[in-house]
Amino acid sequence: MKFFPPLVCLIIIFSCSKSESYPWLDTLDSETKYEESGKRLMSLDFGLNPLEGFNK
Repeated sequence: MKFFPPLVCLIIIFSCSKSESYPWLDTLDSETKYEESGKRLMSLDFGLNPLEGFNK
């Protein structure tokens, strides 16, 4: 039980540092194929939060 908190901290650190690449962001279309683009955005594992770091 003594090793549980450090283990949890390590898991959180490594899971948060996972770098995702979204090369398809340039292909999103908000005018003609907006439904398809919306579906692609909704299919992200953690919502739109991963894109915030990508756009900075």
